[in-house]
Amino acid sequence: IRALHAAERARRCNPENWKAHWRTGLALMMLKPDNGRSKQAVAAFTKVQQFEILSETDQKNAREALVRARFRLQQGYDNTPMPDNCVIA
Repeated sequence: IRALHAAERARRCNPENWKAHWRTGLALMMLKPDNGRSKQAVAAFTKVQQFEILSETDQKNAREALVRARFRLQQGYDNTPMPDNCVIA
């Protein structure tokens, strides 16, 4: 959690620092899976991809991290139970 707080603080201080967004996403992915955290990780990795200064390696890493975050988010949605009173017609 300390890594997440540090990354978020860096992101707030300098929103143009792609590494702060990257580290935010990584920290979120290291925590216990949760749909909210997964959404935040997707947003962080999406933001990283918007920076044009990334090397090819960093672009590749960002794409792969985004794929993993989206997969984890989809797993969370798939594993969320339907309410008892929900009827699908």
